[in-house]
Amino acid sequence: MVDNGDKYSVSCITDRGIIMFEAHVIDFDDSGKNTIIELKADGEYSCLQRREAYRVRERIEVNARKRVEGPGPTEKWAKTTTVDISETGMLIRYDERCQEGQIMEFAIRIKMFDINETFPIIRGRVVRCIETNRKKCKYLLGIAFEDLPEKCRDVLIRLVILSQRSQLTYRNLKEHGQHEYGGNE
Repeated sequence: MVDNGDKYSVSCITDRGIIMFEAHVIDFDDSGKNTIIELKADGEYSCLQRREAYRVRERIEVNARKRVEGPGPTEKWAKTTTVDISETGMLIRYDERCQEGQIMEFAIRIKMFDINETFPIIRGRVVRCIETNRKKCKYLLGIAFEDLPEKCRDVLIRLVILSQRSQLTYRNLKEHGQHEYGGNE
């Protein structure tokens, strides 16, 4: 099915976006259960940015509620956690369906990486609602922050940088066979 010289369009989905390039087969091995193909890129790659800000997968406690316009009782706060977060938005676990465009309020407390910050109540808009088919946390809500105070944005940028640094440090220690406390495996 594969021959040397065959051309492919390759798409790689990463957290930085979708990277696409053209490539051709320079070698392959179909002797095993899976065919292994060695490709060589033909020219430059292009990157489709999925987000305007890098998100980190950190579990941060969040209280969330739908914002009610006009008179009437306010919604109760629901305790939840983030799946990921950036200075422009977050993905949270939630137990009820929300319409895209729904305005919500959030109380966020960050206690990690030497950050100990409690945000004032902030607002965000639901940009996507994904059903998870789980009994607990039935939905994932993609939230775009609205009118985020500059101090909160700075804290989130700091969180992202410190999280990335932590992941890189852990990855480097693991690659070089060292335990977290400096010893070798």
